[in-house]
Amino acid sequence: MLAEAARREPEREALVCGEERLTYRGYAGAVAAFAAELAARDVAGRTVALVMANSIDHAIAAFAIQAAGAQLAPLNPAYTAHELGDILADAGPALTLHDKALEDLLAPLVPAERRIAIGGERRFAGQPVDLPVPLPIPGSPALLQYTGGTSGRSKGVELGHAAIAANVAQREAALPTTREDRVLVMTPLFHSYASAMGLHLAVRAAATLVILPRFRPELAMETVMRERITLFCGAPTIFNAILAHPDAERTDWSSLR
Repeated sequence: MLAEAARREPEREALVCGEERLTYRGYAGAVAAFAAELAARDVAGRTVALVMANSIDHAIAAFAIQAAGAQLAPLNPAYTAHELGDILADAGPALTLHDKALEDLLAPLVPAERRIAIGGERRFAGQPVDLPVPLPIPGSPALLQYTGGTSGRSKGVELGHAAIAANVAQREAALPTTREDRVLVMTPLFHSYASAMGLHLAVRAAATLVILPRFRPELAMETVMRERITLFCGAPTIFNAILAHPDAERTDWSSLR
């Protein structure tokens, strides 16, 4: 989906996070460059864990892992060392990518040679951007999604590329999108909901994904107006928090559909 979006709409704005903005040409180029680095570390057919907060780097890393032929295992960056340790032991990742700020948390859990810290400027901001995005084998594992663990031990659920494609098709049938859409994601990108209704929704339509690092009602409302958001996903707690906020009635919601 990302390769096709970059082919059709190379100069369209793809990702927005704070002051950072990236076109589909830049998005695909960054993914291709990072995928090449990961492939050189022999991750194809293996699992790569991703422990990152919401950011443009998270979006690039998630697609790069899959483009390198590996299975993505997105994990909650707010987990404790004990929680992460159990899941990492179960997943057995060949490599773990993480926010630089989590270095101290992950150092005792994963050997340095099997970790890549990501932080500061985007890793491939200066790289050539006309690189083709490698396409993974459709039947290969795409995702190892861990459950919340609210009723017991967190369990890893395996999904192939075909399963994700079916999910995207189902969502598109229920909620058709266009390249003019501007999609706001403020729920965690490591979660399946934000992945399906943010990361995958945007690239399927070659639309713009606007990423908030975390949910705050006032920031969400300000972003809806500033970025002219057309779609956003959220849980009942998010909608309740927005509706209860004193600025809700003063917010211009006219862009939303």
